Amino acid sequence: MDRLDYVLWPAAAIVALALAGPAVGQGPQAQDGYADCAPRAGGIDAPRLRRAILAAARPRIGADTFFDDNVVVVAPARLGRGQPDVIAYVAGPRICGSGGCNAYVFEREGRAGYRPLGTIVPARLPIHVLETRHGGRQDLGVAVNGGGVRVGYVGALPFNGRRYAGNPTLSGVRHVARGSGTVLIGLPGQAEGQCRLR
Repeated sequence: MDRLDYVLWPAAAIVALALAGPAVGQGPQAQDGYADCAPRAGGIDAPRLRRAILAAARPRIGADTFFDDNVVVVAPARLGRGQPDVIAYVAGPRICGSGGCNAYVFEREGRAGYRPLGTIVPARLPIHVLETRHGGRQDLGVAVNGGGVRVGYVGALPFNGRRYAGNPTLSGVRHVARGSGTVLIGLPGQAEGQCRLR
């Protein structure tokens, strides 16, 4: 699969992966290709991050089965100074639309957990960390395609000192070249630190 294919890869395919059952004799990693997150590895505290994602997503139905009903892929990212931040990409039948799915940015807060720094809607894979910075943090790049967008692009989302910009489809969003920066979350095998949070 070349770079253009994965930028334009539809969210519906990720939803299909989330809903597909595992092949006979294979575990959960085989059904979607993402490695499961270790409970506390790579700067991610899985139990606290689960609570933060639920608080940010505010699911109206199925909070108790949220991580079973959706594909939740997370990756640590050093966007500013201090502890690694975390990006979470959530794909599922009640979350994704024709323009994409949802992504959340969290800052690690000592031992207390995670503080939200932004919600990106719509979000498509891949999600990049860019070389440019605003408000003391690196910009994020999010693939945009579908939902009425005729020519796909990567939108640069800056940090304003409090939150990340949330909609990469708005007219004022700067477009960057495909392949800019480093992929944080992509398809299985495309980003080193990504894992599926269950």
